[in-house]
Amino acid sequence: MRRSLRLVCIALLAASVALTAACGDGADADKSSSTADQNKDDGGQITPIDDATDDDADAGAPVDSGDAGDLGDDTDSGPVDTASEDVDEGDVVVPINCPGGEGCDCDENDDCDNAVCIVTADGKKCAKTCVDKCDKGWTCSKVGAKDTLFVCVPDFVTLCAPCIESADCELQGVKSLCLDYGDKGRFCGGPCKDDDSCPTGYECVESDDGEGGKGKQCKMADAGTCACTAWAVSAGTKMACTVDNEFGSCPGTQHCAKDGLSTCDGDVPAEEICDGIDSDCDGKTDILPKTATCSLKTFANDGSKAVCKADADCTTPGEACDEAASVCKKLIGECFGTPICTVGGDTECTKVKTAKPESCNLEDDDCDGSTDEDFAWVHPASGVTVAVGGTCGAGPCAGGQVKCESLIKAVCDSEAKIAQDKCDGVDNDCDGKVDDGACEDGDECTIDTCDGKACSNIPGATCDDNNACTADSCDKANGKCVNKALDGDSCDDGDACTVGDLCGPGGDGKVACLAGKDAKACDDSNPCTDDSCKGDSGCVNLANAVTMTCYSGDKKTDGVGPCSSGTKFCKDGKLEPTCVGEVAPAAVEACDGADDDCDGTTDEGCKAQKVEVSFAAAFGSTAGGDKTMLVEVGGSSPVGKVKGGDKTGEFGFIAWLVAWIK
Repeated sequence: MRRSLRLVCIALLAASVALTAACGDGADADKSSSTADQNKDDGGQITPIDDATDDDADAGAPVDSGDAGDLGDDTDSGPVDTASEDVDEGDVVVPINCPGGEGCDCDENDDCDNAVCIVTADGKKCAKTCVDKCDKGWTCSKVGAKDTLFVCVPDFVTLCAPCIESADCELQGVKSLCLDYGDKGRFCGGPCKDDDSCPTGYECVESDDGEGGKGKQCKMADAGTCACTAWAVSAGTKMACTVDNEFGSCPGTQHCAKDGLSTCDGDVPAEEICDGIDSDCDGKTDILPKTATCSLKTFANDGSKAVCKADADCTTPGEACDEAASVCKKLIGECFGTPICTVGGDTECTKVKTAKPESCNLEDDDCDGSTDEDFAWVHPASGVTVAVGGTCGAGPCAGGQVKCESLIKAVCDSEAKIAQDKCDGVDNDCDGKVDDGACEDGDECTIDTCDGKACSNIPGATCDDNNACTADSCDKANGKCVNKALDGDSCDDGDACTVGDLCGPGGDGKVACLAGKDAKACDDSNPCTDDSCKGDSGCVNLANAVTMTCYSGDKKTDGVGPCSSGTKFCKDGKLEPTCVGEVAPAAVEACDGADDDCDGTTDEGCKAQKVEVSFAAAFGSTAGGDKTMLVEVGGSSPVGKVKGGDKTGEFGFIAWLVAWIK
């Protein structure tokens, strides 16, 4: 009976929201309200009651709720419709008072019985009316322009969405502020009383949106980062950002996309050029950087005139490319100025001078960074050079400065004090040297000195020019040295290995000692030394270990008969006297069957002679008594020997035999 009555009430609500209070009795309404309160959870979800009507909703004007979209998982707020009975696990939960009832899906206000369609975490839902309280995460907010209607709206739909101002964060009457997260950007907060009233990961802090809006707002803790919610993606909320680099900072915006926060869509700053565009985003168009420079080249009429397009094409020193003529010319100078943009978008070089040849005028005429570099003062005595602006002078002239006397001449402003140097211990000529040349008498035959008080000119100059091929003397008549050339005279060139050195014309046109054509002979006729010559020390004779063949006899007898040569050895640079292994000819040919004198003939000149020999003396026997025997000596017949006492005799064999028989 109550279910039928409820359907009738739904029909009546569709016809007129004002008739909703007539459905049901008071007892049933109280029971329904009590049951509904018991089925609310901390997340602000609304659970419909199937056995009673809701008498709490008063009709009111519709609320402009903005665009709707699904929320991400991090949104704690938003009503969710669930059934309280007869729901199997896995079934889709649909409130039994749908369509049009509280918590039912809607697209616009007219889809709801109470004419209020709000944005929640689960999409657009028909709002629940209220008096002054709603569940945690929800706020009882007045809607409607004329009639007053209070409904529960979620507090945190816009929480952590990117924003530019607080108006971007206000939705359905919830006063959320646009909070500054430092270099991360600006994101929406949500109203709160304390940390417990904020979603997990947020803290309730006193906030100021910089627009005059103040109050306690839920803000992501320091370690957290705002993520893009489905609502933020759908709503397209944005926050301001900049694109920065060395040229400047260009403004842009960032918005939530499906894959997260977009990159800043601002222009990339670029160096300002003359193009009518504010390239560096400084709010000014065609204002070139302070560091921008331009230049103007000045050329002389002379040069190689080689064809060119750039300076690198010109290889002759001091030349550059005259781009207007496309030829290489001698560069006078390149002066720099400040470029500006003209109305037509061209670049004009301003504050630039025309280079000209350097003059002595304390200006950098040729724009090379140096001033008067082509001019200097030269000390008349010492030849010391000092650039313009430098300190000059010594002694009495000390403290002077080199200055431009004219466009073409530099002088030392203290040079008027320069005087002839004299022997007084003072640097009179201001060249930094005391008494130098003060005692010079013009006579090269004297030695000129100054002791600081008086001059001494002592005779004794030798005029020696350190040339061995000149005769040096001093001409007393004029005090000049005379160095007479000794062309053709003998000399010593300092090389110990040259012989016959003579004076002659040298390479510099002066007479010089020329090396002789012959080399010095260092042969000491000693076979036991190796002989050489060194230019700085002369002959060198070093001992060797040479061996030599030796033979004391007539050379034609060497190798004849028993005769043969021997060997002599070198020791300590000397040849030893002994001829080792030599066989020399005998002085007399012996009658012995050998070529004793090595003349190729044996026993030549031998004659047989009879020699009377005592038989007893010869043989030590008395067998022969006092007999003697004649022994033929010197024959060519076989010989025998007779021995007796200390005597030995040799004789022909036949004579011996005859004597023996007798």
